[in-house]
Amino acid sequence: MPADAPSEATVHVKNGWLQRTGGGWRVHSVGAFTGGGHDYGLSVLTADH
Repeated sequence: MPADAPSEATVHVKNGWLQRTGGGWRVHSVGAFTGGGHDYGLSVLTADH
């Protein structure tokens, strides 16, 4: 998530991974970006591969 944040932004990221007993993964990322007078939030939730 922080790869495309502006260079002057402050970035906070929390990632999580959970292997499912039936196979596959749950992968989640939550991010907050502040800087340049703006605040942004983003979440990405996935299931399986």
